[in-house]
Amino acid sequence: MKAYKINVADRKVEAIEINDWKDIAPAIGGECRSFEAPVTLDNEDTFYTDEEGLYHTCEGGWMLENFAHPMLGNAVMQGTDDEGGSTEPKSTIEEIEAMIIWVSKENCETYRNRAHNTPPRVYGF
Repeated sequence: MKAYKINVADRKVEAIEINDWKDIAPAIGGECRSFEAPVTLDNEDTFYTDEEGLYHTCEGGWMLENFAHPMLGNAVMQGTDDEGGSTEPKSTIEEIEAMIIWVSKENCETYRNRAHNTPPRVYGF
């Protein structure tokens, strides 16, 4: 099934084939062993990223408008049906490329260091 890879090293969005959920982590690449879905667009297209991206080396990152912080490393994007199953993306590569804000490796490292050195916030009720 067609999917898209957000390739931070080449700063491009490329079409790839994903046949099973087990193909997602290898497609993200690097040291990815597990993944998460931090972003779902209004049309149910979903971005999958390295769940442990803050702990792995990366070539850079990406953001969408109004993000509070970058996503580190590559991502895979697939569509999602009404039952949560994977489908081909509804968005085109050109639409996704227009949304992506590329983040340099240096800025990703700055964010990673800040995240590792900031104590957690505890909120009371």
